[in-house]
Amino acid sequence: MSETIIVWATTVSTLVAVVAFLLAAIQAERQKRADALQRDTELTAWGSRVISAMAELETICAPVAPTAEFDPLLAESIACRTSALVDEGRLFFPNVPAPGRQRGYRVKLLDEVLRTFYVARHVAAKGIGGGPHLRELTWQARIRFVDLLQKEVRSTLRQVSVQHIGESIPKDPTTWSN
Repeated sequence: MSETIIVWATTVSTLVAVVAFLLAAIQAERQKRADALQRDTELTAWGSRVISAMAELETICAPVAPTAEFDPLLAESIACRTSALVDEGRLFFPNVPAPGRQRGYRVKLLDEVLRTFYVARHVAAKGIGGGPHLRELTWQARIRFVDLLQKEVRSTLRQVSVQHIGESIPKDPTTWSN
């Protein structure tokens, strides 16, 4: 009888250990998913701030309003903001180690933010709008940035249904039909 109790106790303790292990594994996987979602949420918020700064700089470079006046202090403010955004981005994307280099290489995504910083600093220093060329360079940096950011964010946060695909919209609203 004591042998039966020992076998029963061993079986129960083994079963309890297996259940505890499975519960720990499930909890670890849930935590991993929660951490990934948190990172994606923070990364998306950071990316939104970068995109806003890029859009603002585009407008400063070549305003579309005929009476718009250039504000070098606003350009300086964007330069300051984008400089900080580069460093914030390093929290998500540290430099890639490189042999023989102390700091390594910056990831391409941050290159686009740095381009925006350089354009903003250039525009602020010159005291005039950057013109259509710098606006186009900033726009292209923004396109590349959004593309690279989308690749970094989990696919569940950026899935689009085929039913929701848009159409080509002419840039001149006077040509739109109702």
